[in-house]
Amino acid sequence: MRYKPFYCLVLIMVFAATPCLSAVDTVMVVDFNFQPPSLTIAPGDTVRWIVGVTCCGHTVTRTASPAWDSGPLNSGDTFERAFPVCGTYDYFCTPHRSIGMVGRVKVVQAGAPGKGDMNANGSLSAADVVLLLNCVFSMSGNCDLCFADVNCSGGLSAADVVLELNVVFVGAAFPC
Repeated sequence: MRYKPFYCLVLIMVFAATPCLSAVDTVMVVDFNFQPPSLTIAPGDTVRWIVGVTCCGHTVTRTASPAWDSGPLNSGDTFERAFPVCGTYDYFCTPHRSIGMVGRVKVVQAGAPGKGDMNANGSLSAADVVLLLNCVFSMSGNCDLCFADVNCSGGLSAADVVLELNVVFVGAAFPC
């Protein structure tokens, strides 16, 4: 019985060192389409694009921040990217963008308060605007991008505050 504390310590170390598992979601590149064209995932998940049998090269490219480019992809090639931060990420195939080969990855936090609900009380009010002002201009308070980035730009700015004001006081809708 004198080994019991040792075994408990070993178990704690093993479980503490085990990383959290994130999901890998797949987008197929088929003909001149991304399948599915829009994908919703959780923060920390990875998206894997797999190119099916194709006549010509494709890319998975985003020029807005954060920008990325897979480079040329041909039949059987794959490209992966992790998405640690909430937001909406539009992307496209460089040679086929003009014919509508575009896609979207939306990263949302499950179980988080609704967009703009800074005090997590289930409704939007002037108090949420004040908390968002704190977030944007002093980086204090609850600054989780999953619900503070109300314009889905991938960061916090005065534009988020203006949009939140319009939603709370004018009845406008969040764009994402």
